[in-house]
Amino acid sequence: IRVDLVGALKESVDLDMGEKGFCLKAEAEDFRYENCFMLAHTVKSKEAKAKFTSGLLKIMVPFKDAVHGNKVTVE
Repeated sequence: IRVDLVGALKESVDLDMGEKGFCLKAEAEDFRYENCFMLAHTVKSKEAKAKFTSGLLKIMVPFKDAVHGNKVTVE
C-alpha cells in the first residue's frame, strides 16, 4: 500500500492498522492529513511494517488468508 504525503514530517505520521483497514494522520507546515481506508481483503495487522521516505508512506502487510477466486474467461 502506498500513500503520498508530500510535505508531511515523518515524526507526525500516525498509522493505526486493523484487519480490515487503516487510519492515517500526518501533519505538514500548512496542512493536516487525516483519512481512513478500507481494504478489500483481511490482513494480518500485527505483521504490518511501514516506511516513510521522501513524502511516500509504504505499508507492507500480508493477507490473512490466501486470496483465491474463480477464473473467468473474458470474451
